[in-house]
Amino acid sequence: MDIWDCIDAVLVINMDRSVDRWQAFCRAVEGLIPSERLHRISAVPGVELPGYGEKPWFRKRTESKARQWAGVAGCAASHRRAIAFAKQQGYRRVLILEDDAEFTPAWQQGQSFVAESLSSLTGPFLFYLGYHKPNPHGVQLASQQDFSLWRTEGVLAAHAYIVSSELYDVLLDILPAGGDAWAWIARYRAYDTMLRDYISSRREVKTYLLYPALIIQSGAASNISTRAGELDSMLCTRPPLPLTLTCRLTSPLRALKTRTNSLYTLTRNYLLGLPGLRKK
Repeated sequence: MDIWDCIDAVLVINMDRSVDRWQAFCRAVEGLIPSERLHRISAVPGVELPGYGEKPWFRKRTESKARQWAGVAGCAASHRRAIAFAKQQGYRRVLILEDDAEFTPAWQQGQSFVAESLSSLTGPFLFYLGYHKPNPHGVQLASQQDFSLWRTEGVLAAHAYIVSSELYDVLLDILPAGGDAWAWIARYRAYDTMLRDYISSRREVKTYLLYPALIIQSGAASNISTRAGELDSMLCTRPPLPLTLTCRLTSPLRALKTRTNSLYTLTRNYLLGLPGLRKK
């Protein structure tokens, strides 16, 4: 089965100023992604969002970390732009990539298994082709040769994931569109964290991942959010952990703790500003 029968388009988030990076990405995926399915999404510079550097979200304690928070906000706004484009075009399913995504040698072998898996999925879902630590808990649904499909509680990553059209409106409603980005960051902290802790926990949403990862992050310095040198330690090289009975029973309590902490963080950041580097 051809994976491009199951994915309508590939949306790649890329900064306008990063022409060389976009050209390098296109060269790297030549022969892997049909050119007519490939679309560049102009990334949102966080420093240009309304309210950057202003109170109440930016204070003395934020200090030099302000630009990093701007990167996190720009990342969330950029993914919202990609999803809005997918909805506007009427795509059923899209693969969203950040421009530091890198296809592994296993792509050619694993894409048929991804296609078979996608053909059986319905409703709102996220399907991750790469993920980061910590290892998520999940249940293995299928396997083929060296690959396995898992349904998980949630995944920490946003560099390579497939999203279904049934989830577009849910994401568009919750993601920041402009000046609300700072309040959004103060509450949810980051896009991939929001997907893991809030979207994946919704009863109607299913979250899947493929192991091993078919798409990783290259480790190059991200000009949207992630700093260079972090990715080697973040990449997950082990399969998900079993979803034990204890995990199932404590899931509601962990969800409640996440939401309570979120409200506390929002209040604290409103009063003091977004966090900065900790003093030693």
